Parts: sequence; C-alpha cells; structure tokens
Amino acid sequence: MEIEGGKSSGILSQPHYRLAAVACLVLVLCAALFWYQEHDLTSQTYTIGYSHVPPLMEHHPGTQPSGFAIDVLNEAANLANVHLKWVLVEQGADFAMLDKNVDLWPYLNNKRHLKGKVYFSKPWWNAGFKLLSLGIPSKSLEIGNASLAYQKGLFNDWIARSIFPQAKLLPTESASDVLKLLCDGHVQYAMYEMSYAHLSRVKNCEDKPFGRIPIEADQLEVSIAAIPEKKAVADLLRYSIEGMINRGRLEVFASAHNLIPSEGRRAHLENVDFQRQNRQLKISFGIACAAVIGSLFSLLAFRRAKNSSWELNARLTTSLEQAAVLTEQARAASEAKSQFLANMSHEIRTPMNGIVGMSELLLKTDLRAEQADYAETIANSAQSLLAVINDILDFSKIEAGKLELDLHHFDVELLCSEIAQLFYSTAFAKGLDFHFEFHPALPCLMEGDPTRLRQVLTNLLSNAVKFTDNGWVTLQVSPLDQIPDNRVQFVVQDSGIGIPIDKQGSIFENFNQADPSTTRRYGGTGLGLAISRRLVTLMGGNLELHSEYQVGSAFSFILSMPAQDQLPSTGAAVFPQFQSTTRFLLVSDSPRRKQWMQLIMANWGASFRTTTSSGAYDLISESQTKLPFATMLVDALTLSVHLPQFLSQFPPSALREITWLVRRGGQESNWLYTNRPGDRQLQYPFTLKSLQSILKRDEPESPKKFKADSREKLCFGARILVAEDNIVNQKVVRSLLGRIGCDVLVVSDGAQAVALCREREVDLVLMDCQMPVMDGYEAAAAIRAMSNRTGIPIIAITASVVMGEREKCLAAGMNECVSKPIGEKQLLEVLQMWIPQFFQSASKQHS
Repeated sequence: MEIEGGKSSGILSQPHYRLAAVACLVLVLCAALFWYQEHDLTSQTYTIGYSHVPPLMEHHPGTQPSGFAIDVLNEAANLANVHLKWVLVEQGADFAMLDKNVDLWPYLNNKRHLKGKVYFSKPWWNAGFKLLSLGIPSKSLEIGNASLAYQKGLFNDWIARSIFPQAKLLPTESASDVLKLLCDGHVQYAMYEMSYAHLSRVKNCEDKPFGRIPIEADQLEVSIAAIPEKKAVADLLRYSIEGMINRGRLEVFASAHNLIPSEGRRAHLENVDFQRQNRQLKISFGIACAAVIGSLFSLLAFRRAKNSSWELNARLTTSLEQAAVLTEQARAASEAKSQFLANMSHEIRTPMNGIVGMSELLLKTDLRAEQADYAETIANSAQSLLAVINDILDFSKIEAGKLELDLHHFDVELLCSEIAQLFYSTAFAKGLDFHFEFHPALPCLMEGDPTRLRQVLTNLLSNAVKFTDNGWVTLQVSPLDQIPDNRVQFVVQDSGIGIPIDKQGSIFENFNQADPSTTRRYGGTGLGLAISRRLVTLMGGNLELHSEYQVGSAFSFILSMPAQDQLPSTGAAVFPQFQSTTRFLLVSDSPRRKQWMQLIMANWGASFRTTTSSGAYDLISESQTKLPFATMLVDALTLSVHLPQFLSQFPPSALREITWLVRRGGQESNWLYTNRPGDRQLQYPFTLKSLQSILKRDEPESPKKFKADSREKLCFGARILVAEDNIVNQKVVRSLLGRIGCDVLVVSDGAQAVALCREREVDLVLMDCQMPVMDGYEAAAAIRAMSNRTGIPIIAITASVVMGEREKCLAAGMNECVSKPIGEKQLLEVLQMWIPQFFQSASKQHS
C-alpha cells in the first residue's frame, strides 16, 4: 500500500470498510424481514368457515367436516404450517364473511357484490364449458325450455341448473353420449367441456357444422376468501396448493370425489406462470441488493474523481451558455410562429363567422327541402373548412405540448352518427356505399373527449371518401372483447386507392402524403393523419394502418371509454325486448348490411327473417298462412330492382306495414313520399335508438320540414352592446340577438364602445378583440376603470384560439372568452350565464 500526501490510496480504506458493513447490514435486515413475515403468519390460528355444499363441503352431525375443498385446504395448511379451525356457519358464506365471524372461507365463485369488502385469492380449481348446437347458434345463452344434454359431475350439474333453469336437462355418463344425443336429434343443445376435442369421431356428425358459444367460467372457480386483515394467509394457502398441483396431489383428491382431473388444468398453468414470476421476483430482489452495494462503491469512486470534475464543470458552463443562446433564438422563432398562426386564425375565422352564422340563420327560415339541402351543404362545408383550420392550430399546440383533453360522458353513437352524416351525401354522390355500424352491445354514454374523437374520425372519413372512387366506405364502432372491459374499437375502412407498403411508414409524418402527386388530384395539407395519430396517442390509444395498394385501407384505434352505468344504454336496456310473437322481415341485397341488421335484431331478442329482394315474395306468401310479419324493413338503397317493380310482386294485404331505409333527399325517398305517404322512412345513417323506436312505432316518422323558427323571445329586453369591426359579423350577431328579443347596439371599434358605455346603460358587452383605433383589450380595461361600470359583463369574441388567449382576455378585465364562429346556441349559453335575470323575466312573462 502506497502512502501519498499522508493519506491512504488503497481501495479498501476505512470509509470502504464502513460502507461494506452498511451493505451487509441491509442484506441481513431484508432476510430478517422475510423471516418475520412468514413466522407471523404461521404463529396464529385462523378460523375457516364451511357449510353443507356437497361435494365441495359436507357436514354430518357428530363427524368432522369433509369434502373436496376441505381435504385440499387441510393438506395445504399442513404444508404451509398454518393452523386452521373449521367453524360451521349454517347461514352461509356471505353472512360469515361480511360480519367477520370467520377469517377464511372456500368460495365456489367470486361474488362481485363482495368485492372491496372481502379479499379473494386467485382460483385454484375451475371448469370450462361451451354450449353446442348444430348449425349457427343463438347469439346469446337464452335457450328457454329447450332440451339440453350434459355429462354428470359437480360443475356440470352446477352450471346446467344455474345458467339454464328452464331447460329440459338430460345428464349422461360420458361426453360421447352427450354429442350422440345432439347428432341424433334427441336434444337441441349440448353442454361439453372445452377440453373435449373428439367431435369429428361421433357417428352421424361428420358432415354437420357445430356452433359453439363459450359459457363464462367465472361462476365455476374455487377461491380462498378472506377478510381484508387476513388476505396474506389466503395467498399463502393458495401458494401451498400450487405445490400440490405440481406433485399431482390435487388430482388425487379430485378422483376421490369423482371430479374430472382436467378441470384443474388452468389452475396448473396459472401455477407455472406464478412460479416463473416468483423466480423472477427473487432474481430481481438479488439484483436490487447487488445494485445497492454497487451504488455504494460507485459513490466512493465518484469521490475519488471529484478533483477532476472542475474542468468538466467549466466545459459544461460554456455549453450551457451556448444552449441558452440557442434557446432564446428558438423561443423567438416559436413566438413568431405563434403570432403568424394567431394572425392567420383571425383573418380566416372572421369571414368564417359570417358563413356559419348566415347559414344557420338561413336554415331557420321557410325553405323547400331542396333549398334546405343546399343550405345544409354550405354549413357542412364551412364546418369542414373550420376543421382544417383547427388541424393547423392543434398541430402548433401539440408541438408545444400544451394540448389537453376535456373528458366527460357523451353519447358516442349520436356523435358518430353526426360525423357519418357529414360525409354520407358526398359518398353517395360519388356512387359509394357508405355504411355506419354501431355495435348494439355498446352502452350509449361513455367517457372521453368528444371534440378530439370527432376530429380524428372526421379526418379519417374525409380521407376515406376522398381517396375512394368506387366501392364502399365504412365506419365501425364495436367492443374489443366479448367481456366488457371499457375498450372500444373504431375502424374506418374503404376500398380506395390503398397505400403502397414502402409509403405506409411516412403517411403519419407532418405535411406528408403517400404520393405527392395525389395532392394535385385530391388536395390536402398532409396534416390530418399526423394530428390524428397524436390525438389518439394523447387519448391513450394507437392509430394503426392496414392497407393494400389498389385494394383499400383500414385505419383503426382502441380507446378505453368507461360507461356511465347509471344511465340507460343504446342496446336492449333502453327499451323492453320485442315480443316473441312480433316478427320482422329484413329485405336487403347487401350481404354486409343484412349481416349487421341480423346482429342488431338478435341482440334485441326480436323474431326476424332476412332475405333478398328476389326472395321476399316467397317468405311473405308463406307467412300469410302461418304467422304474418308485423313489419317488413326494406333497405331501399340496395335493392337490385326499382321500387315499383319490387312492390308489384306483393298482394295489397302484405304491403300495409313497410319501413324503408333511405337517404335524405334521394330519389327513393321522394318517390315513396309521393306514392306511399303512409309508409315510414328511416334515413341513413341512423342511430339504433331511432331504429328501435320506428319498429315499435312509438312515434310517426315524417319527412323533415324546414319552417321559420317560432322561437319565443327568450332574452326579452336585454340591452347588448356589440363591438365588432366586420360588417358581416355585425349583421350575424345583430340578427341572432334580435331573434331572441335583445335590444342590440353595434359599434365598429373599441373607442366607440367605451364612449357608449360612458353615456348609456348596457346589460352586457360582446367585445371583439382585434379592432381598429382601440382593440378589445384596451377597451375592456377602459370600461373597467369607470367607477359606475365595474359590474358590466364583458364577453370576448375572438378569432384567435392560440394558447394563452383566454388568459389575456381575463387579464384585460373581461369575464369570459368565446371563439369565432359563434352561433345562436353558444350565444344563448353565454347570456344565460351572465344575465340570467332577463331569462327569468321572460319565463314569467310566458308562463
């Protein structure tokens, strides 16, 4: 060992010994902690409850408790050195666990109403089954009083009696006997274990297709329940049972109680996975301890290198100074970009306010259907242009990391239907089959950001319609799995030009398209997909692409959207199920639409038949002598023949109840209004609620009429000052406010607004922010400086939607900030918020 400067330079100096001792002490404490936890669990006696539920648990007076679960848990307790005391509780498990009369209980199934109050270990025994029928099975497990064969056994008897209480049950000795009864036609359904894989060997069944429906297995699991304070011992017993599974002891107990050994197969697989994870945990713990020791020695090495760090610090200081200069330059460039976006937003949104506002006012006047369709086209086009502007501004916000979600519950089907309506006319004009499918099993109200979801779906559908010249476009919304887990899948698919494989990686880049030459033909900024992917990522999903060149494309993403359980859903919960005697006939020449309608009707429990236009006559004729159809639902857009020719094949008595699926303003709809005014029409794209309402004939469906609005004077007598320099916007706001009874004063700049507030009494000020002479910020501050005008509500109406605009308006003394274009609904919300006294007066006046 060398001595330099009176100090030791060896590796194991005195500080090293101290740190090594600390590391060893840490390891000893960790080992002691593990030993203490295990010793604490095995030093107590735990009460475990049971009742007479043979063969799982059995009680006979004067004898010890017995049964499959009791035998297994007794041996598991012996292996784990846990002391159990069995206690008979005749009232049952729920009573015993909720009142904490016992510590543990072997549960046959995890009861959901006890979650949070009772702890359940992982299941250690389960059985899996499927419902089997010949051909295509029912969409659900509702088999009513049909005949059902199954193999005898504990779990078999349990599931047959609990899931199919009304069925005619026929227990057999073997699975082969079960399938033979089904194939010979002696029973309508069969229940069999998932592990039985010899269906093709049964005679008379070789050429017959089987339909299978899984039977949920969460009712067929045996777990160890514990009060929350004793959950550690439940997991210890569960771990001990896994050792019994590996040694084959669990199968010995199963055979002794006439249970099928294969029923524990899933528990065995879970045990293998658990042991693998346990080994990984131990390895991770060892690595962590080694890392602690390594960190201590690294700290010593860092101390030895401290003297050489001064030079590095000097270099770092120089680099930071250079980085500060670059940061300032980047900040200046960012401010310049933000200012450019703000100016562009103002210059575009100002005339957009006139287009949107005037089209809204035009739609509230007396219009013919054709004129109303033109006006709505103008309004929809304005909204599409506004979406492009929002894309550009959102791109800037995303780049700055300042875009936030607004999460709340909303009607997802209604939102998607409105989006589909925007593109339906355009798609139909191009000769495309536009299809919107909302799965009937989904709830109506789910939590998410409707604005961002609308933006993504609008971008995807716009591209699908734009890049598809013939074929079809679909929007599908469906649950991801059969078991509800709040995950919803959105798919936009088309038969368009497709995207080559070598271009698919670049289409999500900013200002990029798969083929630059398509920009000249189709147009576009190249921002839509880039923003859509970032928005989907922000919402917790991933926007994926599956495409084949010249075949089509499919964009999909999955979002977690919790349902609003307290409110009704769109599916069968909204209305009562259809009566079994009410039959429907679905006529469509589109296999895809016919399949979707079948799914809807089956989910609602309706009795229905489906056919094409050529086969409708035979079904109608057959039903006249048996049970007639209550309603014939005809997809008028897919018929291969003209409507007069289609109707001419039926007798008059069969044409009384017809509901037509049409497009608004289409030739089919107009012909039906003229020639069959008594029939009902449902316009694509429709919601499931509107379809069920029209089938139940809750309300008469009539053509949409555009009449002059007879809105009452909701805000009668309120004096509103409007400060706006654009003449068109002055006209829009004056008209909107005048229609609801306001007294409107209009000025062209901020100075005039200040002067008028000084001279006259006003109830509310609508203040544009960008005006000549004096802008809205200065005008608001000047009005607030008046001692007698401090309480006047001042609402900013701005064409700038960049980050920080609202804060700037509030700092100037304004009460709220709304962005252009502004419509009547938004104006009413603002007035009701800030001058509610006029609405109260109006309600009293009209009461």
